[in-house]
Amino acid sequence: MDNYQLIYDRIDETIATYNKYLLLMENEDHTSVSLAKTLGISQTNVAKKIKQMKKFGLIAGSGRRYWCTGKRVVDTPIGLYRRISKLIVEKPGIERKYQEQAEALGVPYKEIQSAWGYIHYYAHALRSEEVTSNK
Repeated sequence: MDNYQLIYDRIDETIATYNKYLLLMENEDHTSVSLAKTLGISQTNVAKKIKQMKKFGLIAGSGRRYWCTGKRVVDTPIGLYRRISKLIVEKPGIERKYQEQAEALGVPYKEIQSAWGYIHYYAHALRSEEVTSNK
């Protein structure tokens, strides 16, 4: 399987996780403790997700309470990473042609450049997993 397909799949998993958090917070504020308990995961993992979701503007909060802002995951940078990865899976020759990606996706060139930092992050995470699983 192509590396970009793996990245696309990983981004989809991340989007699904964010959507799960947003669904929980849709009707009421939550704390990291209540989210961890509801999801059955560690508070540390919840804190990491909350940090990213705040960065993307999906949730707001301070101290111990967090709530949805109404922004959708697909309208954040991670949605753009997904669109870029999908584009590359569909058109492998466009991988290093950032201007063509911007035109194909109807977004500014600078957003494409910025998104590549995160795509490289996902690629690095996948390589790290491969190394760990091969030990």
